[in-house]
This record gives sequence, structure tokens and C-alpha cells, in this order.
Amino acid sequence: MAYCLLLFEPASAQVGDYEGRPVAAVEVTFEGSPPDPTAQAEFQSLLKVVAGGEYSAVKAHQSLQDLFASGRVASGRVEITEVGTGRDAPVRVRFVVQRQIVIAGVSLTIVPPTAPIAKDEIRA
Repeated sequence: MAYCLLLFEPASAQVGDYEGRPVAAVEVTFEGSPPDPTAQAEFQSLLKVVAGGEYSAVKAHQSLQDLFASGRVASGRVEITEVGTGRDAPVRVRFVVQRQIVIAGVSLTIVPPTAPIAKDEIRA
């Protein structure tokens, strides 16, 4: 006797499914580092997608490009969640970014040696 098991997944949303929907909220969150409200506000000012506007995949893509162009983002993605139900329900847009590590400066303090330095110590 043979059994056949069919699994059905709900159809996943496509990028175009959100096009033109009202944007309920836009947020920037950090992945791999603690929240920093000042930096998050600076990143949010670069975004083309704004709360109260209409969602556009082109604007979301441009927003990611602008985040990368700032030189302060190593990786990023956009997550969209529906706030209500129906094809015209508002969406919440979340930009999840991993910050780029930036070394602002390096300083060296050289202390005069107290005794002569041997060549072997230099090589070590």
C-alpha cells in the first residue's frame, strides 16, 4: 500500500504585492549591535520610503543603495509586514542593517627604552 502526502504552503507574497500600499511605519534596526537612537535617526533620514506615503519597491531599493553609499552599512535588507488584512492593507517597512566597522583613528605612545634593545627582541 502506498501513501502520498501532499504539503501545501500558503503562497508567499511577491514584491509587487505591496506596491502602492500605504506605509504605516518605517524603522531602522541594527543587527549585531545594540540600538543607537541617534544613528538610527541618521540612517532613517536617508530613506526614500516614509511613513504616510505609498510603498514602492524602487524607493526601497534606492533607500538600501543610499544606506550603503553612506559607507556606514556593511549589509542590509528590507522586511515588510502587513498591518491589517486585505490587498490594500497598510504595511510596516523595516530596514535591518549591519553597521560597518569604522576605525576613526590609531594612536601610538612610544616610551623611550630603559635599556638597549637586542636584535632578537625586535624580531619577536
